[in-house]
Amino acid sequence: METIVLRAQIIYEIKSFTAMLQKGAPLPDLYATRDRIKTLMQQLDQIEASLSPRDPAPNN
Repeated sequence: METIVLRAQIIYEIKSFTAMLQKGAPLPDLYATRDRIKTLMQQLDQIEASLSPRDPAPNN
């Protein structure tokens, strides 16, 4: 469930970033949005890593 919320936030931030680019937003605003996207993606990676098995069973 938490991954779904993070994915939705990432999509929202990417759409916001795209709209800001099209409108010619100032660089500090673009950098802040980019940093939020990177942070959200890192959080998602950490959660997904904790959910996946660390020692997958051999496929015998």
